[in-house]
Amino acid sequence: MRFNGEVKGVRERLIKGLLDLTIISVLLNCGALSGYRLIEKIYEHTGVFVAPSALYPTLHAMVKRRLVKRVPGDGKGSLFMATSEGAHWAFKAIVELGEATHLLRAITSCAGKNEEASPLI
Repeated sequence: MRFNGEVKGVRERLIKGLLDLTIISVLLNCGALSGYRLIEKIYEHTGVFVAPSALYPTLHAMVKRRLVKRVPGDGKGSLFMATSEGAHWAFKAIVELGEATHLLRAITSCAGKNEEASPLI
């Protein structure tokens, strides 16, 4: 069975679908960054381009949720930094993501019991 590229883009869908987790992971690993640098770092690490029109609303929602905070930058703009509350949230989210991945593996191994299907993960 061929999917003709239907699966292509799963990484992009995952990164963009979990943009808040992606952002906080980058901030925890790289320290305080501007929105522009966040876009660059996400692309460097994942190969996925996140548009400013997606990044900034997510960042502002994360500020409201106290997962990140704005701090003064060297220039005219501000930087975004993960909070301790954000780090705790990220840890819990990563654990939950691991559990979801485990469930997907279990589901796809059931497909392997079917003669026509094979395990996917």
